[in-house]
Amino acid sequence: MSETSESPFGARAVAVLLGAGVLLAVGFLLLSGFGQDMERSFGREPPAQSRTGDGLYGLFKLVDDTSEGMASLATEAMDYGTADLLVLTPEAGTDREAIDAILARREAGHATLIVLPKWQVQNIPLRRNRVRATGPVPLGDLYKLVPLEKFNISREASSTLKATGDYPGQPFPPVRKMVQGINADALTTLITDKNGDAVLARIGRSDTFILADPDLIDNQALNSNKGALAALSMMGALNPTAPGLVSFDVTLHYHPGERNLIKLMFTPPFLAVTTALFFAALLAGWASAMRFGPVRREGRAIALGKTALVDNAAALTRLAGKVRLSGDRYADGVRDWAARKLRAPRRLKGDELTAFIDSATGGMTRRFSELEAELRAADSEHDMLHAAQRLNDWQKELTA
Repeated sequence: MSETSESPFGARAVAVLLGAGVLLAVGFLLLSGFGQDMERSFGREPPAQSRTGDGLYGLFKLVDDTSEGMASLATEAMDYGTADLLVLTPEAGTDREAIDAILARREAGHATLIVLPKWQVQNIPLRRNRVRATGPVPLGDLYKLVPLEKFNISREASSTLKATGDYPGQPFPPVRKMVQGINADALTTLITDKNGDAVLARIGRSDTFILADPDLIDNQALNSNKGALAALSMMGALNPTAPGLVSFDVTLHYHPGERNLIKLMFTPPFLAVTTALFFAALLAGWASAMRFGPVRREGRAIALGKTALVDNAAALTRLAGKVRLSGDRYADGVRDWAARKLRAPRRLKGDELTAFIDSATGGMTRRFSELEAELRAADSEHDMLHAAQRLNDWQKELTA
């Protein structure tokens, strides 16, 4: 019968493999459940926090560093109720309903500026805060962001911008490369390009404004004193009741992902249940490891050696119920051995041979005939064992 081989792995290797497997499984679950949230968190920063050329971090710092200015980030719905100028920076793919929901929360008299995207960019590898423009945002994506029914978006070569009489701010320098404008009957134009399309406009008589070209206020535009002064002047002109107070929205970029079962498992209040189940499984595994030791090797069905053969023969005799007969056989064997030892005549048999042995060993402690009679008369395995032991002692005394 083949032996069971021991495990090729040690306890430490098994523990490391199990630990790595558990960590990888948990990591897979977390990535599956929170993948969208992590992509938003570790992807490109919102314009108000971006230091790249197309970001608005320069404007954020410029407003915050002025003596009467204060810039902040709108991170939750309650921030929409402030009197600050709220700057929305939707990007291609932003849900139009999310923009409408924010505008619905704004109270009358609280100005909101929607800055449309213009460029598609990609990060430059190994160069922090550097991006490369890959082309303009498709017009189809822009049409999904403007809260108007009928309008047109244009793109023309760079030209001098003109302010209307309704705009009290400082004039802007020409836009680099190309200017992006918007045209609609529902708009009140404040700054136009050479064709009369609005670069900065007001939606009707509301307090919502649209900046069609973000190149007027991005980090690259603020490199010049004229551009920085014009951008700062626009922030105050759009919110004359609270000039200098500007809030940059980030909820359009950091909104939560879709709910799923895995997110429920790892967020309160179900996080406590998940933690309890994890530790219960850990304790169950620990208890199992402590209860079951190393692999137990199976022994041979039939052991090697003379002792094993004698033990097997005794076991078979016991199973067959023939143990009592072995006493007579053992007594006959010892008597024949003593006859050869004492050179008894060959004609002597049975009781005559026993009598001869007694006469030849008269000086011994016990007579052979008595020990032989005890062994033959034993009616239990226990008595037979002791009688055979005494007869064996007699043999040793004879050979001493």
